[in-house]
Amino acid sequence: MKLDRIYKEIKELGIQESSTISEDACKLFEEMGELVQEINKVTGKKKFDGDIEKVKINIREESADTLQNLLLICTKFDISIDDLLKEVVKKNKKWKGIVQSKKQKSNSLTVNGIKSKESYKKITKPSTKSKKQKSDFVTLDGVKSKKVYKKIIKPSEDPRYNGY
Repeated sequence: MKLDRIYKEIKELGIQESSTISEDACKLFEEMGELVQEINKVTGKKKFDGDIEKVKINIREESADTLQNLLLICTKFDISIDDLLKEVVKKNKKWKGIVQSKKQKSNSLTVNGIKSKESYKKITKPSTKSKKQKSDFVTLDGVKSKKVYKKIIKPSEDPRYNGY
């Protein structure tokens, strides 16, 4: 397998270089920073000259540098490439479950314990009418719910917000 050969070569080069794990970790973060700089060019967070092909080449190169340094660290902990890939497969299964769960949650809204397929709810202005009157309720898929919030506030303005 080609990946086994590449992994073995990275391990051998790491032994020859005799860098410490701390130095390798710093190099990994350096390469990750360079990758992020290239990504920021296409997200508008950094100056972009408009040459998307050049950016794609740079992203590929920085991704390779990042992967190389990550694999070097794994070799120093005697993690085999097979064990590493098995762990990636496990993580992918977990990630897939999270993605599917998010899709299901985004497709439904809960009101008074009843799920609704609507992705929005109508907010009505506070009224001077009796609380039992129709305007004091929000209706989702035919299910009436008493209004709980009269205004939408930012998390930083919420008294329950702890800065997390």
